[in-house]
Amino acid sequence: MGDTKQLTQLGESLVREKIGTRDSVIINDGLLSYSAANMDRDGIVFDGGTGSIVFYKMGDTYYRRAGWDWFSGDNASAAWIARKALNVATMEYDGILKEKLLVREVENYFGNDFPDAIAGIEQTRNKRHVSGFAPSVSKLARAGYEEAINIFEESSDYIAAMVKSILPQYKTTPEISVIGGTMMAGEFYTDMIRRKVSPDVNIFFSYQAAIGGILTLMKDMGIHAGINEKQDLIQQINEMVYLRDIMTLK
Repeated sequence: MGDTKQLTQLGESLVREKIGTRDSVIINDGLLSYSAANMDRDGIVFDGGTGSIVFYKMGDTYYRRAGWDWFSGDNASAAWIARKALNVATMEYDGILKEKLLVREVENYFGNDFPDAIAGIEQTRNKRHVSGFAPSVSKLARAGYEEAINIFEESSDYIAAMVKSILPQYKTTPEISVIGGTMMAGEFYTDMIRRKVSPDVNIFFSYQAAIGGILTLMKDMGIHAGINEKQDLIQQINEMVYLRDIMTLK
């Protein structure tokens, strides 16, 4: 929603087919991530999930950067991390790099010998499937594999560069948050981001973005929600995800 006029019209028509003429608000999920992270406060939110996008707010106006999709952009997203790792894996396979750690991870995740796995990826170009490889890359980074760590270093460099390019527009330091599934990579990655952006940057996980939808609906209904209400909602959704994971393990 909001990427192009054509895609926005398509999205709205699809939603209308499902819900009819009932009153509704249809917005880009990046704005929901902004609401979940910064509420109504002026600031910057980097949203790194399957793709990546940035929203920042000044007064009553929201501005947008990035969100260029995974062939041209999506820097620091799961798709970007996975794509970078696949490139490194080809260099491992060709003997340019000594280790074969990413080669083995590619074979395990995509369920095929490396050449056939790469051929399958090139044929299908399935962004969501490829993005799912990112946790395998973060696993190697947490284990200390330098090539995997370097991918996250470059990713955090991009986030820092994006935030710093926007900051001069503010007279005082605004609220800065990073949200998305890529934050599940681990503390090594969030520590990189805090070191390069700001030690006070707020970190949120992807599922917590759902809070943005609730807060947006509350605002539209004239219900005021403060920081305490937001923290209560986050606690509730954290407990729900925890209980779901426990039930899955059982």
